[in-house]
Amino acid sequence: MAIDLVDEATEIQTLNLLLNSPDLSNHEIFSIDLFTGKRQEIARAVVALHLKGNPVNPNSIGQYLKDEATANLCWKYMARGGDQSSWNFLCGNLLDRKLRRRLDEVTRQYHTLAHEHDGPVQEVIPQFEADALTLQGKKSSSIVPGGNVDDLQKELIWRNEHPGEVRGIRFGMRKSEQLTDGLLPGHLVTIAARPSAGKTALLSSMLWHQLRYGIAIPAVFSLEMRGMRIQQRLLASESGVSMTVTRDRAYTSSEIEALHQGTERMKQWNWFYNETPRITIMQMVSDIRRLSRNEGVNIVYVDYLQLIRNPELELDERLRISSCTENLKLIAEECGLPVVVAAQLRRQEGVFERKSGKTVTKKPRLEDLKGSGSIEEDSDVVGLLDRDQVSNDDYACIDWAKNRDGEVGTIDLAFSKETTTFREDDVT
Repeated sequence: MAIDLVDEATEIQTLNLLLNSPDLSNHEIFSIDLFTGKRQEIARAVVALHLKGNPVNPNSIGQYLKDEATANLCWKYMARGGDQSSWNFLCGNLLDRKLRRRLDEVTRQYHTLAHEHDGPVQEVIPQFEADALTLQGKKSSSIVPGGNVDDLQKELIWRNEHPGEVRGIRFGMRKSEQLTDGLLPGHLVTIAARPSAGKTALLSSMLWHQLRYGIAIPAVFSLEMRGMRIQQRLLASESGVSMTVTRDRAYTSSEIEALHQGTERMKQWNWFYNETPRITIMQMVSDIRRLSRNEGVNIVYVDYLQLIRNPELELDERLRISSCTENLKLIAEECGLPVVVAAQLRRQEGVFERKSGKTVTKKPRLEDLKGSGSIEEDSDVVGLLDRDQVSNDDYACIDWAKNRDGEVGTIDLAFSKETTTFREDDVT
């Protein structure tokens, strides 16, 4: 049975949901070209009005398109009612029809070429392969002449003119910055640690440095901690006042003043956070793309990887995590920003040493990354955080165990329990 390349009924159902809830256009699966004909014009108008912050209704759409008949059509579509829970299903069906239309277009084009191309068929094959990859949602490979050394020359000139500087975004730990060259655009940086070792605190320390000195416009996706808790950690770092002292006593007058000054400075910081628990990877990617495009966000923090959902792969942790790291790497490259993601290491049982009579926990290794080998494969940089929580929990170290573009090495850190802050200086 032949399948129609246009599903008018599904397009109308989907457009009905979009007209009633324009925010649905932010979903990763949505695109204007899911629709055809007049319905595509309406969808384009909805997105344009929504992005500008203008009201979205049949009258505004009619004015935008300068077409009163379209406004009447929108009233008709909006009156149908609909269930937002069916949005992904409807868009998925329309995406299938869109790909079928594209497949029909491509096969017709190359059917004609097969019969009418005068030159050798080898001339047509590379473009055919590129179109086939596009249909699969993949990019064709980029082949560049090896003699093109323009980028290399620019890199050498920059290095010579800026000795000792790093190319990426600084994060307040000079030795680690020199080792990694900062947080580079397009890089996926994984900070991994065992439970309670301080991976969230390390990300907060990096975030605080960038906000305090206006280095970046960060976005934070916190799947475990509420936004106010993040703000409390930032305030502790900024003011030097522990957020837990009130469990034993009231704040002193000097502490109150420090907290007041700290919150006043924090009001000037430009950053965003998303505290949606168990957010899906597609929602996250869509939000990152929008924040980068509309708000100028140039670095993203995710806390933490193993909590990101992918409803289609919930039953297979390895495939779910692999899908998450792949998509985070792709959005980092697409938006030209670093994505710093916290990840859980497998719990490590202590090993009793007869000689010392102590139970020793082994240092974390790349093999301890929990859930999937894709974490190491997709990451450009991996830092393994280790903190001795038994004998000396003021001391920690981070092992930069993978660095695709530079050196690896271990850097000592000091940890302040009062402000939950890591730093490199004054390590003893």
